[in-house]
Amino acid sequence: MDTNNKILNFLKYLSLHGVSQKSLKYYKSDLLGFLTWVKDRKVSQELIQEYINSIRLITPTSTLNRRISTLRSYGTFLGFKKIKGTWQENILSRFSNKPRLQSVLNKI
Repeated sequence: MDTNNKILNFLKYLSLHGVSQKSLKYYKSDLLGFLTWVKDRKVSQELIQEYINSIRLITPTSTLNRRISTLRSYGTFLGFKKIKGTWQENILSRFSNKPRLQSVLNKI
């Protein structure tokens, strides 16, 4: 499936769950950036971690929080389960020296 179809299917999924048009714009932008970075590699928890690590030092905190939220939603859409030791918890553990960011991420 090409990138445009992946994004459209994800946006349809979000729309069915009541996400606003404004939020859909950000989800689309965030997912496009991620899928462009991924290229032809298979999306996995490890790949998502690698992506977050590659952008975290050059991305403002608020934007990083939103992108992580987008990737969590995309992971749910793909069927990833949130269980102990998953990419979500591993991402959170990397920000333990930033208490404010940690509390925001825990709410997502």
